[in-house]
Amino acid sequence: MNLRDFFVKRAIVFFVFVVIGVGVYVLFYGGIKQEEVGGNVISGFNNPSIEQAIEEYLLTQKNFSWKTKENGHRFCTVENLLPEQQLFPLYVWSYCGEYTLQDGALTTLSGSSGPIKIDYPNELSFYDMRKFSHEAPRDGSYYTPDVKRIFPEGIWDRIFHFSSTDNITNLVKKAKQEVFTTISGWDRITRAIAHCEVKEVFQAHSRNVSARLKNGEVIVSVEPNIDDIIRRAVDAENTCGRIIMATE
Repeated sequence: MNLRDFFVKRAIVFFVFVVIGVGVYVLFYGGIKQEEVGGNVISGFNNPSIEQAIEEYLLTQKNFSWKTKENGHRFCTVENLLPEQQLFPLYVWSYCGEYTLQDGALTTLSGSSGPIKIDYPNELSFYDMRKFSHEAPRDGSYYTPDVKRIFPEGIWDRIFHFSSTDNITNLVKKAKQEVFTTISGWDRITRAIAHCEVKEVFQAHSRNVSARLKNGEVIVSVEPNIDDIIRRAVDAENTCGRIIMATE
């Protein structure tokens, strides 16, 4: 088998893992508390890859997203303030939060919210986080003049009233949907590795991960930091034996 066939096969296997894992997750976690988790949030992006890239970029910016606890999970969600504009620069409202899952319920540890201008030099299917840039209004008396300088006049009113509408509530709901699914899945993966139940793990550049258990079950999630699942698999090998590890 040549290298290209190898990676194609891995990609197909991972896709199957994801499809199976989503179904398994719904069955397994249906009974966990999900207060305040729900809602169908429309983000205003025609291209989901742009939305995901912006959210990943904001996670790298410490003034928007930060970690206060080692077991905290950070997530960012965005809404396009000017949906008819699908090319950069884009104007978004972001919500970034840090969460933990305790006794089946989410606990918010920290968070930030506000309007941001996001720019990128060109349009690609794969976005380089190092090429993104942003500009956000300062706090206090600088806020209003900065908003009028950074953002198009047509969305000023929406920005000034965003926090007083359901928009921010919907962003928080969207974040909690993703957080709950991710933290629950990651907790299952880490416990399965520790209990020697895992046969194979897979990691993508986006931090999407999957674990195939020895009984054939597949669990999917997003790791808190890149290579977390690899480190846990390596640490478990002395006790559990070899765990197959694949990366994108």
